[in-house]
Amino acid sequence: MINNIFSDMNRMQHEMDNLFSELGIGPLLDVRRASLTDRSIAPLLNLGEDSDNYYVEAQLPGFDLANLELTVEDNHLKISGARQEETEEGIRWHRSERGQGKFERAIRLPRDIDTEKIEAEGANGVLRMTLPKAESAKPKQISVKTR
Repeated sequence: MINNIFSDMNRMQHEMDNLFSELGIGPLLDVRRASLTDRSIAPLLNLGEDSDNYYVEAQLPGFDLANLELTVEDNHLKISGARQEETEEGIRWHRSERGQGKFERAIRLPRDIDTEKIEAEGANGVLRMTLPKAESAKPKQISVKTR
């Protein structure tokens, strides 16, 4: 019964992603979260916007933010990096839930962005990016001429 619930939830998410993709928005929840046993270390993301910019925040505790690789191509933002295992000699861990190794996380951006003006900064394990919208993606006011 529980397997049916999870398969139903996965099917529903897939159907919603398809619906939003057909509308040109992209997947509603582009979350690739795995269980702790999968040792997933891909960061959790927030994506927001105002009239001029998109904003991305990624949780990256334990990462050296200077060693991240950020790329934007074809309306996709890709964040990749690695978390090195920190081991102290003489300690035998009984439980290890923090993943280590390489990760890559990509999200589809809703519209075109101005790649020349992207800004990224990080502090306290949080990466914050400002991605300015391309002029073609911003709303345009159209005036009506009367005769």
